[in-house]
Amino acid sequence: MAEKDTPSKNEMKAQTRQRMVGIFESKGMIVESHSAGAVNYLSISVPDSDQNCGAIYGSRGKAASLWMKEPAWLALRDVLTDEQKDSIKVEDVDLFRRGFQWAVHFESPDDSHLELAVNACMTAGVERWENKKLRVAKESAAKERRIAKEAEMADKRRSPFQ
Repeated sequence: MAEKDTPSKNEMKAQTRQRMVGIFESKGMIVESHSAGAVNYLSISVPDSDQNCGAIYGSRGKAASLWMKEPAWLALRDVLTDEQKDSIKVEDVDLFRRGFQWAVHFESPDDSHLELAVNACMTAGVERWENKKLRVAKESAAKERRIAKEAEMADKRRSPFQ
């Protein structure tokens, strides 16, 4: 009996997920397995961050999907060719309340927009994490200045009983 050359549907799904995981991990991203009820997914995050920049889910009728935030989708949309725009399946998933706004679906691990989507998701995630670290540092510095100013003002205040 001759072996079949084309992978089964489940093999295609596994290969597509593994390709995305491989790209994310090769670029230093953290991939963790989770479940939300009966739904298993892989979360993607920047090292040392407390935020997910993407998630790999299954896909009805396709091999897999990458859920991403709005800035990642906008960056991806800008680099897609007209041919890719005609063939890509993108779904609004904001109503699922999982922190992502868009799901980009893939036919196979060789999908022409897979690596572009992974890169857009990763780049937007890194940028978002860097912005948060900057914001936290600014807030911390402002708090320190406020505490120092309050201490300075306390030293200047007169006591009504002296």
